[in-house]
Amino acid sequence: MLEKINSKIFNFLLLFFISLSIIFYSPSFFEILENDSLSYINNESIRFALYPSLIDFFETNYNYVIIFQVIFLALSIVFLVQVLSEFVVNKFLRLFFFLVILLNFYYTSFSKSILTEAVYFSFINFSIGLFLIRNRIQNSLFTNFFIGFFIGGVMAIKPEGLLITLSLSIIYIIKQKENLKRIIFVISLCILPFIENMIFYNLHNERNTVLDKSIIGKIFILSGYYENKIEIEKDYNFIEIVSEKSKPVNTYLKNISNPFLKFNLKSDYEVVGQYQLSEILGEKNIFIKIEKEKIDILKNLLINSPFDFMSLCISNYLAIWMPGGKQIFFEEYLKDNTLPPYLDLLEKSSGKIMNVNKNILLTVLIFFFIMLIINILITLCSLYELLKTKFSNNFDLNIIMILINLHLLVISTINIASPRYLMPFFPVIILIILIRFNKLFKY
Repeated sequence: MLEKINSKIFNFLLLFFISLSIIFYSPSFFEILENDSLSYINNESIRFALYPSLIDFFETNYNYVIIFQVIFLALSIVFLVQVLSEFVVNKFLRLFFFLVILLNFYYTSFSKSILTEAVYFSFINFSIGLFLIRNRIQNSLFTNFFIGFFIGGVMAIKPEGLLITLSLSIIYIIKQKENLKRIIFVISLCILPFIENMIFYNLHNERNTVLDKSIIGKIFILSGYYENKIEIEKDYNFIEIVSEKSKPVNTYLKNISNPFLKFNLKSDYEVVGQYQLSEILGEKNIFIKIEKEKIDILKNLLINSPFDFMSLCISNYLAIWMPGGKQIFFEEYLKDNTLPPYLDLLEKSSGKIMNVNKNILLTVLIFFFIMLIINILITLCSLYELLKTKFSNNFDLNIIMILINLHLLVISTINIASPRYLMPFFPVIILIILIRFNKLFKY
């Protein structure tokens, strides 16, 4: 028994140090300070306060923050390997999982920047991992405490995690039979959100959001389909002006047959609408003028062009799974076609098209495209199985897969497409895919 425990500890520490080494010495796609970093450093009201407090705890020493992030992420990855071992005996599959996660340098790069992502990733890994194995380990008060604590951490770091964490919390409370353990879970669940809330309102009077910018981006893209269908009685008829500016964008996108390029560019133009619309219209105070009417405009666009909106959301969802599509195909596309509208603003919003190793990017793109296909198939199977077996068979695996995809669809609806939104769930999706394949092969 003691030998078995010692062996597990040794394996854990070995994987942990390997993880640390790979993450520390792997190439990074980001600078230490990215565009969003300052909003966390300055603890702005559009951000949750827990991560900025972490920066303050280390007295704004970014190296210490990064060391903490790398260690926390490495621990969470190794923990997921241990979770996988509870379902999959095959050592090759576990090694494959370990390497696929760590060799996704885009995923590990976030740990070396002042951004919430790495801490957010880690909390997700721990919370979903514990949720999956809760029936395979001792159902103690400590187990309930830690599951609640990590799920609460997801909610306290980023607002995007609210849908999936609240869903998991409700499921956990319903399925837990003992009231004392329910109470422990709820208390631990509230710890970090409570602390975050106290810190935030000690610094700010109210929370702000970046959702306003997202609305502007949707309006910019959708208004290109405007055909005198939308009437908004305002002194400043914003929609007519924007639709004229947006039409060249939609015309350009319609002529692109390559879906990998098209979906990425559509998302990038949405970002242009979010941040550069004032430059397009030549009016600096444009956002002030439409502050009160932008919701009415979006409602009208949705009512009159529901299929265009759905198409945009699906396009965003698919683009999440197509990293590097623009970098691979855009340069070649430009040689044989006219320049895209607002090219300078496109580069400003989404980054310049740089010379990169196309073969590596193409390999990554193919990998994620295959992942997309498998993900859709498993999600559909999960939904079918969930309904057919009345929630009794493989419930945890099914519900998590469905919740992840619902989360991605919601993100695609209210925000733009970016692989950044897929990355928090990348290890969990791979883990569930391997568990499913393992069961299939055994069968």
